[in-house]
Amino acid sequence: MPSTPPMFLGGWIARLYRAGQQAMAISLHGTGIGAGQFPFLRLLARQDGLCQDTIAHALYLDKGTVARALQKLESQNFVRRRADAADARKLLVFLTPKGRRAAVLIHRALAAWHRVLLGGLEADEQRALRRSLEKMHANAEAWLAAPPPVRSSRSSRSRERKA
Repeated sequence: MPSTPPMFLGGWIARLYRAGQQAMAISLHGTGIGAGQFPFLRLLARQDGLCQDTIAHALYLDKGTVARALQKLESQNFVRRRADAADARKLLVFLTPKGRRAAVLIHRALAAWHRVLLGGLEADEQRALRRSLEKMHANAEAWLAAPPPVRSSRSSRSRERKA
């Protein structure tokens, strides 16, 4: 019987992400904040008054997804949007008092989830994990900034035929 190949790192990261989304949904149940909304409130709690483009870039989301999420958060009175005084074409996003209270709940829920994830890891293991994740993030950012050219399967087939 063949053995199952080990899971790629991305598989573990995806599992942890999905588990975190589920944990946040459970922790935030009844608050009106969905698991997909909390990253917006958390980002704005750290830096209020961002434009939608900056939010999209910071959260690795497309502009349409950000606009829809902010529209929902605004309809729930978690955020408000207003035109930038320097450039009226830009909308700046601010937490409302309700949004600030929600951000505190989110912070507590994330802190509790982090304690779950880091349970059983010694302090030096936690530091090493954080350093490794930071390096991996830097690698991903560098790759995204200048991805290698994509080779089409068509061009590789034609090269094979010529050989």
